[in-house]
Amino acid sequence: MRTCCFLLAAVSLTAAAQPRRVLLDAHNCYPYDGKYADRVERALATGTPVAIEQDLAWHVDPTTGKGRSVLSHEVKTTGGEPLMRDYFFERIRPLVEGELKSGNKSRWPLIVLNLDFKTNEEAHLKAVWHLIYEYRHWLTSAPKNGAKPEKLDVKPVLVLTGNNDAQELVFHNAVPAGGRLLV
Repeated sequence: MRTCCFLLAAVSLTAAAQPRRVLLDAHNCYPYDGKYADRVERALATGTPVAIEQDLAWHVDPTTGKGRSVLSHEVKTTGGEPLMRDYFFERIRPLVEGELKSGNKSRWPLIVLNLDFKTNEEAHLKAVWHLIYEYRHWLTSAPKNGAKPEKLDVKPVLVLTGNNDAQELVFHNAVPAGGRLLV
């Protein structure tokens, strides 16, 4: 429920800030079968604001038993899939850091990152949370204070995800009171 309220607040903020704002949705914006490695660049070339979807699955290396989050439309992964850090976050770095330096908040968020989790293992969700946390200075967030939604601190990137219990546990419930909600 709280996740849903946060999402509605984010959508309301975006709509209120720019009532005629339309977002292109770059659906499945990641390489697939070794093809389309330039999808993020192509999405950004359409102009901002833009929504970019990244599908995520948990890959466990059969040799080491270590897991990692990879960009994949499929639950069954090979381990050759790209990582969101390299494929998405580092590719948008120049744009986001330029925006933060300019301080022109009137067009923020520039990028709405839609996370589509194909698998919801706790380890997977925690790994994604830690990755997102590394980029927290770029991300629209809100303080976690009780049951009522709080005002968003709008930044160049807004991260959205679906509403399911496993995701709510990691992205909301595990955040301490006074902490920042990033998803």
